[in-house]
Amino acid sequence: MNSLTIKLDTFEKIKDFAQKVVTFESDINLRRGSQYFDAKSILSVFVLLDMTKPVDVELISANEEELVRFIDTMKVFE
Repeated sequence: MNSLTIKLDTFEKIKDFAQKVVTFESDINLRRGSQYFDAKSILSVFVLLDMTKPVDVELISANEEELVRFIDTMKVFE
């Protein structure tokens, strides 16, 4: 599972999310419907977000250790 549904419903969560995703070497995307955005770009995060709706976040990696860390890191946003 490389994709999770999260909710970034406060500016504090958005800030925390932006700080956490840049710690990953692999690409991370945010997806809403058929639109994909670079999760490491704070501008993309703000453009995409309707803070009342959940968004899918996806790690693009085959590295099992990074995937486990990604899932653990994203739990606070579920």
